[in-house]
Amino acid sequence: MFENTLIAELATRFGSQVEIALQSGSVTGTLINVSESFVSIVEDSSGYAPATAKFIPVGSIIAIEFFKKI
Repeated sequence: MFENTLIAELATRFGSQVEIALQSGSVTGTLINVSESFVSIVEDSSGYAPATAKFIPVGSIIAIEFFKKI
């Protein structure tokens, strides 16, 4: 039940800067896609490193923080 609510909320926030907490740590980036099983973000990159997409299983998400746009 929680996962359906989470997916519906995230679907309204494409393009938002997020930090997603997982048991193994956290990832920060821009929310680009949401499906029933996965959340996709493009990780923040520094310097000349190419941006990389991460696919995070919805069931592994512990918390999400949204950053305010300045």
